Amino acid sequence: NLKGAVYKTTGNFDQAATCYFEVLNLAQELRNSTMITSALGNIGNVHLYQDDYEQALAYYQRALEVDRVIGYELGEAINLGNIGLTYIEDSFTGLLQRRLGDSNEEVLAF
Repeated sequence: NLKGAVYKTTGNFDQAATCYFEVLNLAQELRNSTMITSALGNIGNVHLYQDDYEQALAYYQRALEVDRVIGYELGEAINLGNIGLTYIEDSFTGLLQRRLGDSNEEVLAF
């Protein structure tokens, strides 16, 4: 997960996603639910950083489902927060695009 975080922080999202999917696969093999929910949340974060809100929500929802099944309240709180943040980000971006006439250059300049 740390390697994925470094890639994500430096903007290398493809490499970050690859690392997080490797962790997810390992966690599934080990049947480690806490590790699974963490990996799913991290994959969601990669999508959020890329403004891919639908995919981010899908991964956060999957993580939340696992959290609830295993009774992991901290993970549930984190993923509910991530879901809320995703809706806020999507709403803010959509509002900016409507106000600026969908001009990506203007949105980036903002």
